[in-house]
Order: sequence, then C-alpha cells, then structure tokens
Amino acid sequence: MALETGHVLLLFLLVVMSYFFQEVNKQQPAPYMDEIFHIPQAQNYCSGHFNHWNKKITTLPGLYLSSQLFLKISTIFSDKGIESICDAKNLRLTNVIFIMGCATILRGILRILCRTENNGKEEKDNKKAAENDPDHQAKILITSVVLTTFPLLFFFTFLYYTDVGSTFFVLFSYYFTLTNAHMLSAFTGVLAVFFRQTNIVWVGFNMATGILIYLRRKRLIQEKSNLFQSIFDAVKGILAHYVDVLLIAIPYCIVFLSFLLFVIKNKGIVVGDRTSHEASLNVPQLFYFSTFVMIYSSFLLYRYANIKNIWTDIKNIVTSPRKLLLCLLAIGVMLYLVHNFTYVHKYLISDNRHYTFYIWKRIFEKHWAVKYALVPGYLLSWLIIFNELNKSNRSIWILLYLLCTAAVLVPQKLLEFRYFIIPYLLFRLHIGVRNYLELITEFVLYMCVNAVTLYLFIYRPFKWDHEDAIQRFMW
Repeated sequence: MALETGHVLLLFLLVVMSYFFQEVNKQQPAPYMDEIFHIPQAQNYCSGHFNHWNKKITTLPGLYLSSQLFLKISTIFSDKGIESICDAKNLRLTNVIFIMGCATILRGILRILCRTENNGKEEKDNKKAAENDPDHQAKILITSVVLTTFPLLFFFTFLYYTDVGSTFFVLFSYYFTLTNAHMLSAFTGVLAVFFRQTNIVWVGFNMATGILIYLRRKRLIQEKSNLFQSIFDAVKGILAHYVDVLLIAIPYCIVFLSFLLFVIKNKGIVVGDRTSHEASLNVPQLFYFSTFVMIYSSFLLYRYANIKNIWTDIKNIVTSPRKLLLCLLAIGVMLYLVHNFTYVHKYLISDNRHYTFYIWKRIFEKHWAVKYALVPGYLLSWLIIFNELNKSNRSIWILLYLLCTAAVLVPQKLLEFRYFIIPYLLFRLHIGVRNYLELITEFVLYMCVNAVTLYLFIYRPFKWDHEDAIQRFMW
C-alpha cells in the first residue's frame, strides 16, 4: 500500500508539472531573463551554426548540445526538421527530461545510502532486509519524488536554464562513484562541467568519496574514530595502498588535467563576459546557505521539538566552560568574517525581479547591526547540520562535504540561491529516509513554495517605468 502511495505521488507530480509547463509557455512564450541568451544560442546550434557564440553566456554549451540530442531524436518520429521544432517551448522540454532523470538518480542514490551506516559500513542483514521491505522501498520512492519538487530545482524545470541539467549530471556522477564505476563517474563529471564550470569541485568530491569508500571497505578507517584520527588513518591507508588508490583517482585526474588546460587556454574558468563574475572571498555565503538549509529542512524541527532536550543542550553548553568558550570563539570568528568578508553584488541591489533583492533590502539593509545579529542563528544552523550529518556519516566525509561546499559558494560574489541546489541535495540525501510525517511536512512545504513562486511568476507580472517589456518575479 505504501509503495502504491509513492507511485500515486509520482503521477500527481507529473500532472502538476504538465500544468505548470503549459501555463509558463502560455503566459511567457518568448525567452525571459537569461533565456534571451540561451535560447538564441541553442537555435544557432539547431541551424548548424556551431561556431556562433554569444559572449554574454558564461557557461560551456552542455545545455545546447543536450537539446540538440533530444530534438534530433524527436525528429525521428516526425516529418519535421530540427530547425522547425527548435522553439522556446521545445527547448524548455530539455529540463523536463532532466528533472525526471533527477528523480530516477535520486532514488538510486538513496537505495545505496540506505544500505549503509556511517557512510559506507555495509550490514548484509540490514541490506537484505531493507531491499525486501516494501515500506522502506516506499519511503525511498517518496523521498526521491519529494526531492524532485525541491523549489529551486522545480522552478527552473520550466525555463531554459542550466541548473536542472547541471544537477542531473552531478548526481549521476555521484551515483557512479557510490557504485565504484569511476570511469563512468569521471565521464558524467565532464558532462556536469559542460553545464557549469564550478562542477569541477564536485568531480573532486566524487573522487575523494570513492577513495574513502575503498578505505572503508579495506577497514583502513576505524568506525568510531574522531576527525584527526580519521584523517591520519586515511593518509596512512592511501600511502599503503597507493596503487589501488591511483587506479580510482586516474579517471578523475584526467578530467582535472583537461580542465586545467581549458582554464589556461581560456585564461579563467568563465567563458564570455567576465565583468559580472569576478571571484571574491564571500565567506558569509556559507552562513546564508546554512540558513537556507534550515528553512527547507524545517521538518527537522520534529527531531528538536522536545523542549526538555533543547534546554538540556543549552544548559550543558552554559555550564561547561569548555563548550561555552568554543561557542563564544565561534561567534567571534563568524562576526569577524561577516564584518570583513561581506560582499554585495551590483545585481543583488539593482534587480527587483529576484527574491534575493527583497531579502537584502528588507532584512540586511534595515539596520547596520542586522548582519551581526544573525550570527548566533548561523551558528545554531551549522550545529544542527553537523549533528544531522554526524548521525550516519563519518567525520572525514562531513569535512569533505564542507570544504567542497565552501569551494563552490565562497568565491561567488552574488547571493544566488541556485548555487545552493547541489549542496542542499547532498545534505538531504545524507540525512537519510525518515518517517512519513517528516516526508509529508517536507512535501507540503516544497509545494507551497512552488505554488507561490510559480503563481507570482505566471500571473503577477509587472513593468518598469523605463521599459515596456513585462517583468516577472523569480528566484
């Protein structure tokens, strides 16, 4: 019965997606926002003009090449040529295909992760029991469908942006890493980079994860060791089994070398216009991300709803000089980082079509002290994130996740929620499949946000005084 519920939810998702896809294309048939660059570029490819490149585009042509493949396949079943069907609506269908692929890959990753404890300790009895438990399989299916409705991912399914395809190939690469198919992981990692260059970080993440899985299977990392002991054990294990480790790493190293040659030839990782994509040391991006995670993981409140436990935790911190000192030190460091490394991109404060514009104007610019007053909340959110990840993942993997998340987010000067998609999904996948109450809460939260954002985008357009074109609210 539970498994049937999962299939019903999947069918419901398909109906909802079909409705929104039709409405978006009905109300906004012409390219919108960044689509004014992406769609003409894809249409040039449809016309065979592969040497054409719009310098306003800053990512590699993975999205356009994918559309060529999908559209070319569709021409097999019709008498129309690729040029005649290469319009905005059909190009946007590319992301509908990718989102369904994401649902499949998410389910596959969850199946692997739910067979393990401590990020890789296989328990054969538990594995067999889980695979034969319809209720457990239903939770995995429902979780994969729910994550497909994650608002940032869901919204860009209906526009011709790179985010959904980028997410699909990063997740696909991670799936192959978890199954020890490292050649395939490296190959799909290349495809991910063709959608967004910063995905090279997740290629490195996958390589390191693959090595950690190998070390775990060889029992070279102790099960209950602390972070420093885990790092020591990992280094020692790598040195002792360097041949096997090299065999895992070589496919990824080929990708890194190729990417390095690209950066040297291109004189940077950004293609096209670089004036609005300058790297910075925007450390508070990590704090915005942790807040973002807490908002979209509010179902975790069920686990922290026991007032007595919360009070006990606070009392333990206050009454323990060591814990209190560490918390005060962390707050001090975070205040320093907020003060010295907060950057405001010109787009953030000038483009009122994005939600981040209103968040910044109505929260951060209300008073100079607001950005400092939020620091305790940032610390609490990171403590919850670490606590949740620590339940089923080794400390060394958590460190790897944090470093890669920082490598992707910190250099970004612009506060853009789309950059949070992959780090969030990895966090969500690694806190596992929980009870139905949490899944229902998560699904309702996601769909409420989706309903509001898509309603505003589709039915509440507005105009600027200095321009006749219709503008729309969006992430």
